Amino acid sequence: MKVDQARDVVLRSLQSLPPTVSAVLLSGGLDTSIIVDANGGHEFTDGITVSCGANATNDPQHDLAYATAIAQAHGLHHHVVSIADPMDLMDPEPSGALALTIKILQTFDPMDLRGGVAITKALQQAKALGITSIVTGDAADELFAGYSFLTSQPPEKLKAWIERAAMHMKFCGTAIGDALGIEVYQPFLHPLVIEFALTCSKDDLVGSDPKDTSIIHGKYILRQAFPEAHSCWRTKVPLETGSGTTPLAKLFKDKADPIKFEAEKAMILSEDGIVIRDPEHLHYYKVFKQLFFSTEKSTDGTTKQKWNCTIERFGSDPCIQCGFQLERPDQYFCKTCGAWPARATGPPQ
Repeated sequence: MKVDQARDVVLRSLQSLPPTVSAVLLSGGLDTSIIVDANGGHEFTDGITVSCGANATNDPQHDLAYATAIAQAHGLHHHVVSIADPMDLMDPEPSGALALTIKILQTFDPMDLRGGVAITKALQQAKALGITSIVTGDAADELFAGYSFLTSQPPEKLKAWIERAAMHMKFCGTAIGDALGIEVYQPFLHPLVIEFALTCSKDDLVGSDPKDTSIIHGKYILRQAFPEAHSCWRTKVPLETGSGTTPLAKLFKDKADPIKFEAEKAMILSEDGIVIRDPEHLHYYKVFKQLFFSTEKSTDGTTKQKWNCTIERFGSDPCIQCGFQLERPDQYFCKTCGAWPARATGPPQ
């Protein structure tokens, strides 16, 4: 049966982890729940969870309650990085978690950074604890239709999206871990898991909740394969929602002076050729520019300005909103500024 195959390949991927890897970045979502709860899988001793917001324990969309239950069930040392106010993560100083995340990922895209800064805080905590390797649930959403926007796609379009994701997906935890000297293991990226996922149909991946048929879930085959997972029927929430960083967009908007913001936005467009979308985007761009833009005087006394990031600007295939190079001809989302669509033609229909 297909469900048995799903269970087998995931368990084999967990069993292939080095025995010395004993920590998990524990979001409490389905993916990390499977990793920790799976019978016959790898044994863990430590879980790390980032929790932003004063009401995290009582928020049904928040990771904390799920992660705590999983940690308690398995006797894990549960290290919770508690941040009362998400804005506390937004310190622009070079030594802060935000600047480190922007420096590593070379982006000022709010969607990437709301989740990325939470992962940075988790991995910084791991480093402080002396943990040198950690497991994450990356890639299950991409391979098994975990994102809500995928569940309504026609079967052929869903299959094409997953095949493309399998070829190009990258995860910020890998880069952040490398920068901090922590090896990040991703069981759902095991070749056996990828190979199996590419054989799945939409009927395998998308289905109704057994208790409430009005709720449609992705990753359906994983939910069926691991009924013992504490978060088996937890509704998918984005990383930023589960960690509690989603309110950042509103917090920045509420804090901003609209007149000053519009003036800064116009100045950046005029001077730097960058389209700024909102106050949160502006905050990240300022840190990005502080890190990667420099003004130098040449020997003849003239001033030269340049970007020092590894992403080329105004090259052969630039984003229409920031000018930084897109990675591939079929890329329509800019990983540097977060523009969608990043091409004048828009995405293919």
